[in-house]
Amino acid sequence: MKDPRTTIAVLNIDLEDDLLGSYWIGYRKGYLLSVEGPAELDGYDETASDLERLEDLLVLLQARETPRKRRDLKDREKRIQQLSEDMAAHQAKLKNFDPEAYVYDKSLKASDAWLKSRRYPASQPFTPQAAYAAGLVNGWVRAEYEQTPEILGQLTTQQKRTAATQTRELQKQGRVPRPRPTRGSSVPKERRTFVYLMACEGVEPVKIGVALSPRQRALALQTGSPGKIAVVWQQEGTRALENAIHRELDEYRVRGEWFDLTSLGDPVEVVRKTAKRLEAQFRKAGHLSQYFYEDDE
Repeated sequence: MKDPRTTIAVLNIDLEDDLLGSYWIGYRKGYLLSVEGPAELDGYDETASDLERLEDLLVLLQARETPRKRRDLKDREKRIQQLSEDMAAHQAKLKNFDPEAYVYDKSLKASDAWLKSRRYPASQPFTPQAAYAAGLVNGWVRAEYEQTPEILGQLTTQQKRTAATQTRELQKQGRVPRPRPTRGSSVPKERRTFVYLMACEGVEPVKIGVALSPRQRALALQTGSPGKIAVVWQQEGTRALENAIHRELDEYRVRGEWFDLTSLGDPVEVVRKTAKRLEAQFRKAGHLSQYFYEDDE
């Protein structure tokens, strides 16, 4: 579904009062799905988190000193093989989280239900599930219109003003989420992430990641880990900062978010100084708010 206008005809429907609740719940879900992406789909966050944990465990097992006993070696190889298979299954599952395909499927179901409900005699009533689907498509379409200037290009000035007025009214009613602040000091404390450095006892590579709670991430990884896990450094920062640090240290990457920094000295000092250097660089360029929870000067 490259152009959301292909589904807009689904939305031109009249609903009974008892279906409006389902419709607006779907509308809000569709709006958030467009703005937030596949994370709004049930199961996406859990699958992505599980995949990250599996990859972390794989790195730790591979980096751990080779067992001397043949039985222990076989057990480790078997565990590594199982982790690799589980990772492949999770990667395949993540590919199924396609917001556009999800919305398109909902649009077909809502359209089909609407047509069946309008026949005489009606073959089936328009259900709350169908109203939810129609609302979801409508919310997604509106958010796509708001976010994509080239789609808005074909609307007249009056149509744009009308759409903006309707959106503000819906926001007042709580049916459309207000845009969440994503940069700078306006991001609420509870939604701020931390870039962190995680180390495992007996393993040289360290992990440079990002999470709302690095401590919880470490606890989740501890189960199944060959050694004690600890967060040895953390700083408030966005995923963009994590990616920037990854790029700076890319030649030392072992796999994914794991890096072998032993040749550079103390990993904590290496990452801390890298973050500090990037902060000065982004501040000078006027892009600080993309990477840290500070406003651009």
